[in-house]
Amino acid sequence: MPDPHPSVSSARRLVAESLASSAASFPDLYPRRFEPKGLDHREAQLAVALYRLSIQRWLTIEHVIDHVLKLPVTKLEPTLRGLLLSAAAPLLFMDRQPAYAVVNEAVRLARVMVRPGAAGLVNAVLRRISALREPVVLDGTWSPRPDRLPLDRGYVPLTEPCLPPVESWASHLSVATSHPPGLVACWERQFGRDQTTELCLHDLQNPPTIFAWSRRDRSPPATLSLEPHCIPGFFIWHGTHEDLTALVDEDQVHRVQDPGTACPILAVSNMVQPKHILDFCAGRGTKTAQLANMFADARILATDIDRARVSEMQQRFEHHPTVQALEMECLSEDRFRNAFDLVVLDVPCSNTAVLARRPEAKYRYGPRNTERLVSRQESIVERVLPVAGPEARLLYCTCSLDRAENQDQVKRLAERFGLHVLRMEQHLPCGTGTTYKDGCFFALMALGEKRCGGAA
Repeated sequence: MPDPHPSVSSARRLVAESLASSAASFPDLYPRRFEPKGLDHREAQLAVALYRLSIQRWLTIEHVIDHVLKLPVTKLEPTLRGLLLSAAAPLLFMDRQPAYAVVNEAVRLARVMVRPGAAGLVNAVLRRISALREPVVLDGTWSPRPDRLPLDRGYVPLTEPCLPPVESWASHLSVATSHPPGLVACWERQFGRDQTTELCLHDLQNPPTIFAWSRRDRSPPATLSLEPHCIPGFFIWHGTHEDLTALVDEDQVHRVQDPGTACPILAVSNMVQPKHILDFCAGRGTKTAQLANMFADARILATDIDRARVSEMQQRFEHHPTVQALEMECLSEDRFRNAFDLVVLDVPCSNTAVLARRPEAKYRYGPRNTERLVSRQESIVERVLPVAGPEARLLYCTCSLDRAENQDQVKRLAERFGLHVLRMEQHLPCGTGTTYKDGCFFALMALGEKRCGGAA
């Protein structure tokens, strides 16, 4: 008998398969581009929303599954685990997905993806979860209760107290907002309970796409799907991805960039007058484009350890008059020794200041990962010292909230390399809609007499 809803089944199966792959490596989730190929626009949107929601609320969903399953979901095979995640997510958090349709599709997929005998378990678990949920309260403010799941706006009431008791504050917040207990405990020590709660709730948002307009001679055309952000020069994008790509390609320094990410360079722009800039961890060139717009007369070299990203930047800035992208090995050439008076280091970090955009990053948080990142950040600073001029400035940036990667790291770098801290700031993620901003940390440092480290 032909499938009466092939597109729906394909969308849900694609999400379930992707989550099964993630379940096999959880909590070590790394950024991956989820591409709903072969689906029409509507079903592709559904697949993307389901996938993001499942990743964002992973711990919450699995806690509820455990509540009704009476068996740790982590004991299940990855394919079954991924399928339950993908179906429980809309049952708990989506209003427009009929529960019967979600359950029926999941049961059918269980027979195909897992084995025929798994259908009964999937059916029982999902029907119990469906019965737990009451209608969403959008006009109410969430407060910690074992029978309430917070949303970015409002909350989901439950018919049973499924969450940990409120008296176990850290455990309750961890499950309610899907943040690892270690991360909640770290934030509580650093920021206190109220701020930690705000940070966790902020991460439940679906953040807006923010576009930075680079032209100083004119404003964006009224025909563009742009809404002014509260920060001048930034706009919320409401158009299609294809139109946004075309707009960025139109001008090499147009960019998709959150004001929080832009903050370090904006903040120090009046403290430096560079002629030669090195953007060392340039990624795909977002900060490179910002630097080119901010310092129009400076020569900029952009590089990254990822050769594919360097290749992307070479194409992006191929005809730019002041920007050049080169592979990192080129910096060992004599012509680059002491060549730069501003070195921008947007170093790899835990991403804990941008978890609304990078929800998979929160599950990797832990002492071992932090130790690895801190060591890598320090080695990056050491590596660029030979190409920094005698009066150079180092702009050290992260999108982390962790002291070990930020304030403690800057203190360690200053002591080891004789650097002088000229300015240091941390900004927490905040806001919604036109006030939304990611968090960031930066420190502007000057080179002292103590110079060490090998060749770049």
